[in-house]
Amino acid sequence: MQNALSHKVNLESVLDCIKRIKQIVDVPIVLFSYCNPLINKGLADKLKDFAKAGVDATLVVDLPLEESDEYLKQCNINNIEPICLIAPSTRRQKAQKIAYHCHAFLYYVCRNGTTGVKNSLPKDYVEKLSELKTISNHPIVSGFGIGNRKLAAKALQHADGLSVQHLSVR
Repeated sequence: MQNALSHKVNLESVLDCIKRIKQIVDVPIVLFSYCNPLINKGLADKLKDFAKAGVDATLVVDLPLEESDEYLKQCNINNIEPICLIAPSTRRQKAQKIAYHCHAFLYYVCRNGTTGVKNSLPKDYVEKLSELKTISNHPIVSGFGIGNRKLAAKALQHADGLSVQHLSVR
C-alpha cells in the first residue's frame, strides 16, 4: 500500500491501467475495493467508470449483502458482476443468498482474522468448500493467507481458483 501511495496510485490511475490492458488482451478483470472510494465519488458514477474501463466484476470487501441493494442495482445496470465474500462463519442460509446475487464466482475467505501469509490451510477448509459446493454451482475462489506454491496447489485441489495477495514462487 505504501509503495502504491508513494507512486501516486489511485482509483483513477488503476482504471486507466485497466483500459490499457483491455486494449491489448481480452482477459476478465475483477476490481477489489472498499465502500468509501465508491460512495465518496458517487456509486452510480464510479460503476459507470468501471464499466467504461472494462472492469468485468467487482468485490467491495467491506460491503455486507444486507447493505448492498444499490450496489447490486448499479452493477446490473453497468453489466458488472458483483462478487461477495463468504467467511468460515457465514451461515448456510446467508451463503445461499450470497450465491443468488453473485454469479461469476463465490469468494471464500478461508479464515477469520487478519490477512497475511500462512503456512497451512485451515483445518475445516475441505469441509467448508464441500458445503459451499452443495449450495451453488458457481466456481469458488478461495483466498486469505495463501502465499506459497505448495499451499496454493493444496488449496486448488478443492477450490476452483485462488486470490493471493503475495505468492512466493520459491
